[in-house]
Order: sequence, then C-alpha cells, then structure tokens
Amino acid sequence: MDKPVKYLTKKGEIRYRINYSYKNSYGVTKRSSKGGFLTSKEAKAFARAQEDSLESNVIRQDCKMTLQKLFEIWLETVRQHVKETTFDFYKHMTKHFKYLYEMKIADITPQRLENYYYKLMEGNSEKQAISASTIKHANTVIKIALEFAVKNDLLGRNVAKRVKLPNKKAYEYHWYNMDQIAKLMKIIKGTYVEWPVKLACCLGLRRGEVCALQWKDIDFDSRICYVYKNIVCISGRLVQSTPKTKYGFRKVTVSEILLKELIAYKHEQRIMLSMKGMFQTENTYICLNPRLEPANPDTITRVFRSFLETKGAKYGLPVIRFHDLRHSFASNMIYECGVPTELVSKILGHSTSAFTVDTYGHASDNVQINAIDKFDDRLRDLK
Repeated sequence: MDKPVKYLTKKGEIRYRINYSYKNSYGVTKRSSKGGFLTSKEAKAFARAQEDSLESNVIRQDCKMTLQKLFEIWLETVRQHVKETTFDFYKHMTKHFKYLYEMKIADITPQRLENYYYKLMEGNSEKQAISASTIKHANTVIKIALEFAVKNDLLGRNVAKRVKLPNKKAYEYHWYNMDQIAKLMKIIKGTYVEWPVKLACCLGLRRGEVCALQWKDIDFDSRICYVYKNIVCISGRLVQSTPKTKYGFRKVTVSEILLKELIAYKHEQRIMLSMKGMFQTENTYICLNPRLEPANPDTITRVFRSFLETKGAKYGLPVIRFHDLRHSFASNMIYECGVPTELVSKILGHSTSAFTVDTYGHASDNVQINAIDKFDDRLRDLK
C-alpha cells in the first residue's frame, strides 16, 4: 500500500487517491487505485480493507483448520525446541484467543485481530480487561503460530505481522532511595522475605535469581556471587532454568556488610535445619520457605506486597513491586553513588549499557536539584 496522494478536483476541492497491491486467489500480484477520499486517513483505511478482502489468505483453498487446531499442532511441535518456561509462556498466551478458537485460520485478518484485541482491553462482566503489554505478547505468539502455518503451506501470508497494536502505556517506575532502603532493611528482619529483599536490594537480582541462589554460588573468600540460573513457577511446580541471554550469566561482588550477614545467616540456617533432622549442604538454597523448601518467586512477590501494605505503611514506605528493589539498586548505584552506567549494566546482566540508560534513565527530584546545584557551583567558580 502506497502513501495517499493529494490532488485537486475539477471543482478545486482537495481529495486523496491511493494505490495499493494485493494478491488474487491465484497468488498473482495486482495493482489498483481509488480516489475521492476527503482525508488521508480515510484513504488508508479503504486500501487496507481492500487488501484484507481481496488478497487470498490461503494457498490451499480447501484448508478448514481452526485456530485451536493450529495451536495444538504448533505447540506439540515447538515443545521439542524451546525451554519449558518458554513453552509454558506460549501455551498461556494462546488462551487469550479462546474466543477465536473455532475460527478458520483462513478467515483471520489483521482487522479482525485488531478488533479482538481492543475488545480484550475493554473487558466485561465475564472477563477482566487485558493490558496493552499482554496484547503485545499475545500477538507475538499468534504471529509465531501463523508463521508455522505459512511454512507448512497452510496460509499464504502471516496476517499477525500487519496488525497495528494498541499503544503500550509507559510504566512509571518507583524506587526507594538509600534512606528508604535502610529503613526497609531494619523492619524486614525476622520475616519470611528478609533474605529475598536483602539479596535484591544489595545485589540487584531478579526474584527468580534470588530464589535460585544456593550456598555453592557464594564465594566467601573472593566475595563473589555467581548468577547463572533462576527459578520460575510453572503450573504450580518450581522449575530451575537458565538466563535468556549470555549476559545473564555474571559475577556480582558482595559487599563486606552483606558478606558478614550471609556468614551469620548460614550458621543460623544450619542450626534451624538440624533441629528438623535435615542437613545443610552447598546445594541448599539460601532462601527457604517456612517448610524449609526452596522459596517460590510468586509467593515472595505476594508476601512482600502484603508486608508493605501493613507494616511498611506504618513506617511511611510506599508500596512498590518486588522487582522495583532491583530498580532501586540500579538507580541508587547510578544517581546516589555515581557508579558508571556501563558497570551497573554488567552487574544487572543487561546486554548493553544503552538498555540500562533507557530503563533507568530517570532521576528523582532531589537528584535533579543536586545536579543543577553542582552546575551552578561550577559556573560560579568560573566567573
């Protein structure tokens, strides 16, 4: 589809004409055009509708496969080539299309998908509204499934590639400054989430990485924490997985304060386990639940929020996500401690420092005030 072209009619009125391409039922590319539109937007909408209606969506005209059947075949095939966590994500995302299960894949168009997505975002009494972020993930999954259909000569094109997704609302990050972190550390002692919080605040770890840490991952002599795995909850089961990229495999230096606390806690945990007739080994997980089993990341998230809503509120701490503790670590390292972004990027396991800047490229009012004051001081010295 080309861009609309503005022109003047014989009466001197401004109109728009648009050219577009499509494939007929024999797969032959054709060109056509249409004029007389009052606006450019109207011309584009017409061309898009024409392409959806005129272009043959299938190579095999006798294909009767439904979307649900395609998902079943595709999931069974892809299961052999992806990690269990990825497969579980795919399977979960396909459930968002349950109201389209009976539709033939040959009848799916970009416009139908777009309308369906907007209905999902609106929600109703039967189903909860879905965010634009979830819609983006869902479209990514159906796009992969439809590409599978294209490669197997079930479809002539992948309509999900042409979907215009709803704008994703930018997430407003929240983070604790150093004073708030110190206050949190003080009131969190003795609770179920004490050590998950400490490890996230002091090492910048994700919740899955926190839960996966074992004593063998801490080198007490070199003050190094080795991060190379994470734990996720799949269908009620805790599954140990590896980082998505090579940058997730990293070594993080442990502060002297945290190291001393880890040594003391390791001794306490050994006594606690022995009282239950259990032995602590290098394979024992650092963060355990009340049943002395590996901590569940979902439970940690839920308990942490509940803690902030009750005891945290009494001490003036705003409610943030558990993941925001990692965000707090990065923000304080960059803005409060002046650590170079490149180093923070490596500690966090980001692929590039540019991603770190994009994600944590914000500053609190106090940080901005201090920065401007420093600029004024420097300028004053030069006068």
